[in-house]
Amino acid sequence: EPESSQVGVAAADRVGGAAARETLVHLDLLAELWSHHPPRVLRAGGLGVRELAQVARQLEISTEQAAWVIETASAAGLVANDGEADPTWAPTPDYDAWTGREAAARWVALTRAWLASPRAAYLVGTPIRSGRAAGQVSALGPDAFWPPARALRLDVLGELARLAPGEAPTASSLLARLAWRRPARNPAGAADAVAAVIREAHWLGLVGLGALTTAGRALIEGGDHEALAGAIDASLPTAVDHVLLQADLTVVAPGPLEGELAQLMGLVADVESRGGATVLRISPTSVRRALDTGLVADELLAQLARFSRT
Repeated sequence: EPESSQVGVAAADRVGGAAARETLVHLDLLAELWSHHPPRVLRAGGLGVRELAQVARQLEISTEQAAWVIETASAAGLVANDGEADPTWAPTPDYDAWTGREAAARWVALTRAWLASPRAAYLVGTPIRSGRAAGQVSALGPDAFWPPARALRLDVLGELARLAPGEAPTASSLLARLAWRRPARNPAGAADAVAAVIREAHWLGLVGLGALTTAGRALIEGGDHEALAGAIDASLPTAVDHVLLQADLTVVAPGPLEGELAQLMGLVADVESRGGATVLRISPTSVRRALDTGLVADELLAQLARFSRT
């Protein structure tokens, strides 16, 4: 039996909900970035190292997490090769439909895409193993294709589900348990693969403080769309419906933004800092970006007035 400690269901759900909300924000920021600056598709397929680093800088996350966000967005059909003569990676028409849905529904679609994906984002940046070429595995490239990832995700989440609610196992004992259950599985790289699954499950809010969340348990128990949406919705931080416009051209969002307000802020302002509240700045460049979408000055001012409490 795995060694574990009790972290509590409420605490795990709270941490998981915050992580899930943050991932939804990262997806919106990625789509915004690639809408304005779509990166070129490498000749061998995939995304360049510099372009991956740019995503990490813009989203203020590690390159490891940036690779996972990109791969998960691709698995969910939210970004793809645009198929042009000079192809680039860009948001798909499905992204527009996805972003217009409730946060819980967006999370369900994203989570199911991750669970079913035959790709391993954690391999990005590691040496290519096939021997056909030297170099590193690139995000969205062919060398991140690893179908056993699907079974491993189910195994890891399944072991967490066998523990009592709120129980968090140690990494070493979880690895030993999986090796005991699957003795014929190749142990090479198993520790890295299992750690990657736990890490990605944390980013999705399926795991919090090392324990399976209520939403994670609903997923592994085969809950339908409504059950999954209800489970994550109960722990997601509530989105706000307003911002605070300030005289120095900064905008304070006192909580998560979504829907029409999130789209407006993505057009007319740039994120300056994130935390409990997000600070954005309106600049000539961001205003021009908003006007270039077809908005006129009076319409833009009216929308800002409608959403601002100041």
